[in-house]
Amino acid sequence: MTSEVFVSAGVIGASDDIGFLERLPSAHAQQRDSDRRGRQMTDRRMGAFVSEHKIGNAEIHVREEYGLGDSHRIYVMTGSERVRDTADFTEFAGLAFA
Repeated sequence: MTSEVFVSAGVIGASDDIGFLERLPSAHAQQRDSDRRGRQMTDRRMGAFVSEHKIGNAEIHVREEYGLGDSHRIYVMTGSERVRDTADFTEFAGLAFA
């Protein structure tokens, strides 16, 4: 199964140091694996889970979802973009989500 990772423009502008993106996969996995719903999603390979992270003054949300046809997608956006459904995503292969 291949994973597709999409990052919003708002996330890139959320911090002067985008090095926080390198830490997001492990921080997301830690939240997901410590949550019953997150573990169920991973075990069943279906559904979605959202983790929240504070980076500077920005709230970053990571949405991991499994869909039909063995699709696995990760969306990284600001909390504001998620609530307002305004994220403009770009495919971002540089993040190693597991």
